[in-house]
Amino acid sequence: MQRTSLKNDALHLLFEALVSLAMPLPPRAARLAGAALGLAGYALLGSDRRRVSRQLLDRYDEVLGLPGDPESLKRRRVRDTTRQVFVNLGRWAGELCAYVDRHDRILDRVVLPGRSASVLAEALGRRRGVLYLTGHLGHWELMAWSLAARGMPVSAVGRSSYHPGITDLTAWLRRRAGVDVIVRDDPELPRRLLGALSRGRIVGLFVDQSTSLPSRSVDFLGRPAPTIEAPARLALRHRGGVVFGSCHEMRGGRLCIEIERVSLPQGMDLDGALEVINGHVERAVRAFPDQWVWMHERWKRRVT
Repeated sequence: MQRTSLKNDALHLLFEALVSLAMPLPPRAARLAGAALGLAGYALLGSDRRRVSRQLLDRYDEVLGLPGDPESLKRRRVRDTTRQVFVNLGRWAGELCAYVDRHDRILDRVVLPGRSASVLAEALGRRRGVLYLTGHLGHWELMAWSLAARGMPVSAVGRSSYHPGITDLTAWLRRRAGVDVIVRDDPELPRRLLGALSRGRIVGLFVDQSTSLPSRSVDFLGRPAPTIEAPARLALRHRGGVVFGSCHEMRGGRLCIEIERVSLPQGMDLDGALEVINGHVERAVRAFPDQWVWMHERWKRRVT
């Protein structure tokens, strides 16, 4: 417990320092500073680095290579991808701080293709709000900031961090970007969430992690994984106004938001909805394996 507390305190101090240092910087410089911080994390956070490598190696055939690849190739690809996961997270955290109160620059950085804009516009046109399912894929924070910068009403549901200082700082950054914050631990969560939808807002929910919330075991990247039920239950209730969005980095450095309809036909049960939702996450992870948060223990917990 003591070690965990010290680690969280250290992460909080690093986050505070990154925000203070990166906010005055141009985005490019902030990205470089964040990348350096990511490399430091790769070198110093041994348990997280080993967890990323272990899960990547376990799911290698699904996301990185082919059955029969020589062991030396597997190890090299896993090592390189593990390093890039840390670098990407540091880079994106750094540039995020540089975009505080710079909404015009966000629009230059993040592309919303016409096909994605059309899917979102159609869902918003139903005037029942949009349930925006997503994962820790690519630059998920800047995705929400970008939609808000485009004048869309965005609410993000997230759990409290292990450190209250990180929770407060993250909420402050989101609100400065025009994103409403709904805390998952709030006892008023159902009322707040449904209220946001009834007001026609885009409500973002993460669907890609194992949590203590009621879950079912659903196949994910070729292996059963605990998958939380609540987003799928809400999606079945909301149906036509459900999309899945992710934000990946393209060649050339710009970010691209991909938004897809989540098709849940009448008569589909909860297990079917969970499989559909996991399928959306899977496709994004397979397409950009170094842009997902592999340090999360996705498959370990057992659901009875």
